[in-house]
Amino acid sequence: MLSDGTAKLNINAGQMTFKKFNASNVTASVFLIGNKVLLRNVKLNHAGGTLMLNGSLANGNHANILELSSTLDRVDIPGIFHAFDNFGQDAITAQNMKGNLSAKIKLKGVITDKAEVYANSMKGNVQFSVNEGELINFDPAIKIASTAFKNRDFSHILFGELTNELEIDGSAITIHKMEIRSNVVILFVEGVYDTKKGTDMSIQVPLSNLSKSENSTLKNTGRVGMNIRLRAKTADDGKLKVSWDPFNNASKQRKEESNQDSLKTPGLNKK
Repeated sequence: MLSDGTAKLNINAGQMTFKKFNASNVTASVFLIGNKVLLRNVKLNHAGGTLMLNGSLANGNHANILELSSTLDRVDIPGIFHAFDNFGQDAITAQNMKGNLSAKIKLKGVITDKAEVYANSMKGNVQFSVNEGELINFDPAIKIASTAFKNRDFSHILFGELTNELEIDGSAITIHKMEIRSNVVILFVEGVYDTKKGTDMSIQVPLSNLSKSENSTLKNTGRVGMNIRLRAKTADDGKLKVSWDPFNNASKQRKEESNQDSLKTPGLNKK
């Protein structure tokens, strides 16, 4: 009867709990259509902020296809990362970052019947802003410190607003050029952070902050100025290596590989 019919549920709940996820003031419309569950106009409070989303879940024989579009407003980062098991990736986890997150998210992925994300199945786009942020024991930052800033402690970094757009493809997160203005250093970073297949990041370090042990202001300016370039890349032994990259070879190589992948994709250039 349910597979051939449709149903609509209007939900209004003071509290909702599912595994690690806890929410309050939940309102939503749920449509059951064949093998699909459609979520419309979902709004709830979670981890100190608000979350709104629309999405769908299609039941398959061996897996379930999830699609969602969501808006987050000032949500606590460790809280939401913990609730969603780090969104099926381990590049940045609930232990690595603190702060308040606002974001627009579009994701597609595959989940099991137990609502667990299949490894490397998530694909999508995240436009985000982080305020009052902290980066804790983040391996790429510590590697940079050991190469160019041997006398500075990068294990606990405080930074101003981080604003950027991320592209997620399984374990790979593509980071568009982003300014990180922290208490220990100012960096401009871009590239791919991938714990499964290897990381390749380009890093610009403005010369103006090489002699400063800390920065008096954490407000982003968008200006790079005279700088030195570094490359953080996973070596053949699986360890992240940071080297000098004065001619920006890392960025050039990534663009060349991206163009080659586009040519290999059937029908991509057809009108």
